[in-house]
Amino acid sequence: MEPGTGSTNGRHGDAFWTVLVAIVGSSLFSGLTVTRADFATSSRPTLAQSTPTRSLRMLHDDLIDGQLDDFSLLEAALRCGGVGDVREIRQFEGSFSDWLQPVARRIESMSSRREQARELLHALHRRWCFGAFDAPCARLDHTMRYGRYNCVTTVILFRIAADRLGWKSRAISVPGHVFVRIGNDVTLDVQTTCRTWLDPVERRPLVPTGPERVLSEVQLLAKLRYNAGVIALGRSRYEDAAVAFRQALAWDPQDRSAAQNLVASYNNGALRLCQLQRHRDAIDFIERALRIDPRLRMLRDNEVYIYQSWLGFLSGTGRADAATELARFLQRHPRPYLRNQAWNWVPQPSSRVLVPGVSSRPPAAP
Repeated sequence: MEPGTGSTNGRHGDAFWTVLVAIVGSSLFSGLTVTRADFATSSRPTLAQSTPTRSLRMLHDDLIDGQLDDFSLLEAALRCGGVGDVREIRQFEGSFSDWLQPVARRIESMSSRREQARELLHALHRRWCFGAFDAPCARLDHTMRYGRYNCVTTVILFRIAADRLGWKSRAISVPGHVFVRIGNDVTLDVQTTCRTWLDPVERRPLVPTGPERVLSEVQLLAKLRYNAGVIALGRSRYEDAAVAFRQALAWDPQDRSAAQNLVASYNNGALRLCQLQRHRDAIDFIERALRIDPRLRMLRDNEVYIYQSWLGFLSGTGRADAATELARFLQRHPRPYLRNQAWNWVPQPSSRVLVPGVSSRPPAAP
């Protein structure tokens, strides 16, 4: 569903850049909450934050209680990708209903659920999933319009069709992947990204496995926001990535990968802001990450690095008084790992600030 298979921590100088993109299905950070304030533009300059659509804010208000009350799964998935025009949504809904009617008539004459599911899967790929597999796809309208698909968008479409056909189905999550399971006592698993999955063939493609978790409709929609965060993080749009990951966590608090990527967004954003010599904003970003995981050593090291860089910047630009004030603030800081760094601001001919155990080299570009 998402690009990548784990985490990569790159060390450049004394700053740590991190990219985390794999879904892990265990509980973490369940106390993190999202409010409407997360959907408003920041009053301070950040990194490429776009204004969330009114449609997405309305959707969040509906989903925050863990239930779909005001929207169908199809409409919610379309709004999740930014489609807000009601007429456009109704066109998609009409097209889906028109497609499903003849499929349902063909399925009625089939005797087994497996045969019926096979026909539905083939029909899904003929009509909607005809394009290229797009791992980080975060927009259902792109699947329905252009044919680009991944496991999340195909599971959503298959589940909507199965529900209308009266089948009992649910979305199942394993690390890095989701699929559909039909039935209760006798079950049938459908890997919706593979058109021939239910064909009578000897070999099937390998699919991710691991601990399973049943996803509600809201948790399934959270995977779309997760993928939007992955895309934004890959484009260095750190504020947009953070908003998307926070939304994903609000809708699915058990998505550990979203929490990890939220930390990565704040961490990488902080280092980028530090490169731009926007140290106050950099500290704000790293503080957000530390509120999520205050014990992560990488974040502590980067906080030290940013303060050290800030001291060096103030010293090098002739603001000795400001540098001295900042150094004194750090010497009184409530966090021992900052206070114990022995922040001795010493003007040097090279305009460097020497801090024991901390390099004055800037981080490399991400």
